[in-house]
Amino acid sequence: MTDHQPAAASPPGAAPPPDATSEPTWQRVERTAAFQELVARKRRWVRPATAFFLVWFLAFVLAAGYAPDWMGGEFLVDGLTVGYVFALTQFAMTFGLAIAYVRRSRDVFDPLREQALREGGDGGLGVPAGGGPVGDDGGAVSPTRPEAVR
Repeated sequence: MTDHQPAAASPPGAAPPPDATSEPTWQRVERTAAFQELVARKRRWVRPATAFFLVWFLAFVLAAGYAPDWMGGEFLVDGLTVGYVFALTQFAMTFGLAIAYVRRSRDVFDPLREQALREGGDGGLGVPAGGGPVGDDGGAVSPTRPEAVR
């Protein structure tokens, strides 16, 4: 046998063998200080918001079950009860939390995400903030945009 045996040919269309020395981008991004700060800040926001939501909802359920006289009491006008108002506050609280999260994400989480991607070497993957492919103009490609149909 010779020391110079040809390597087995890859089937046509097969991906090249993975390089053992390179690691996935997500692992590099995960180790960045910006990503660690992003995770910590998200936890500091999401946990209290979730606790508030659950306590508010549980208070409503418990009041409906254990204080029906109070929940059935009139509130401001004839026919409007405390229970109706309390139930409507569930919707207001949910929308309020959603709006607060979107603002927090825009102002705090997204900049940290972008910084973590830059630090982790993912600046050139071509994934916009929406997570989809990039069009010729740098914007996200959608099925309604002309460049999506090629």
